[in-house]
Amino acid sequence: MLSKDLEAVQTGTSEVISSNTQSELGGIEAVKQRVAEIQALQGYKRAAQKDAWEQLQLIQQSPTETSPAYIARMHQWLELDDPILMAEAEAFFKYQNTD
Repeated sequence: MLSKDLEAVQTGTSEVISSNTQSELGGIEAVKQRVAEIQALQGYKRAAQKDAWEQLQLIQQSPTETSPAYIARMHQWLELDDPILMAEAEAFFKYQNTD
């Protein structure tokens, strides 16, 4: 390719130079497009990280006390004949006593 460019310059033929310039422009446009895609992905990533950070902050700020209504529900579950709900309530009260 280089020899054709050199020959084109020596003979004054501009076809090779023109086609090389066009392919370079196409390559530049492809690179610009890829850069834009990467920048968009980085923006999405930053937005997702910000959202995750905000969610984490909300979780950490939420109260750790159990509501009276939930405790009452656990007491009701202890009185049911459902072994799964009873086990859940027992585990809840066991956990509450270990704190």
